[in-house]
Amino acid sequence: MIEEVKRDMPIELQKRDLDLLLYVNEMGSAQADVLCLKVFCESPQDFGLSRVKTAKRRIWCLEAAGLLRSFRVGREPNSFLVTRKGVQILSERLPEVLHLKPIQGIQIAVTEHNRRVHWSRLALEFSGKSLGWRSERRLKSSDLDVQKKKFEGRFQPYFPDGVFVSAQDKKVMLEYEHAEKSFKQMNEKLDQIQRLLDYFPDRYHQALVVTTTENEFRHYSKLIDCRRNFEILRFDHLLEKGGLREIF
Repeated sequence: MIEEVKRDMPIELQKRDLDLLLYVNEMGSAQADVLCLKVFCESPQDFGLSRVKTAKRRIWCLEAAGLLRSFRVGREPNSFLVTRKGVQILSERLPEVLHLKPIQGIQIAVTEHNRRVHWSRLALEFSGKSLGWRSERRLKSSDLDVQKKKFEGRFQPYFPDGVFVSAQDKKVMLEYEHAEKSFKQMNEKLDQIQRLLDYFPDRYHQALVVTTTENEFRHYSKLIDCRRNFEILRFDHLLEKGGLREIF
């Protein structure tokens, strides 16, 4: 469990503070470089040392005010999550948005995976391929009961790493594959994604699988070749499309 530290440093919230809090709460947690790109940069070309320093100073202010909480995994840079107080502020300032509950704990094993999901999202947004995003956290909150009712116990609910709205107004599932898997495990993963496409055609239209390595890319390409509405990209290629390859 993560204990919140009560702080009472006053802060005058700006619009970008709310944007930052909203993004972190939607995604679960985020590191400073991601938040700099998401909130403080109009394009990847804006990213630089001075912009990162500005972002870190503002993040520190939000943490000192008790709206963010930092944690560290191993030698990785600090990550940040929104506190209960932060969620309360979001609810007061943005009442039209259904806000997610604050995270109570961190799954250390998946933080690197989550980091790459962040960068995949940023690359899709900077390249103009994503016009809207629903995170895995959001999907679990809104779709769990819907899936349970539809599957009637025949299948376990499944949630991709995110769903984005494409420039063609299609709802595209993003599935990031970071760990090596057997062909059986990869097929099972694709079956789960295919099931969402088949059972919920109004909620999911296509799927994008992003892989870390060339080996994963080749294996998944063979399996996806015979499936409709699937696309596969290597992570470094996706970063390049979004202008982020030199930054990551």
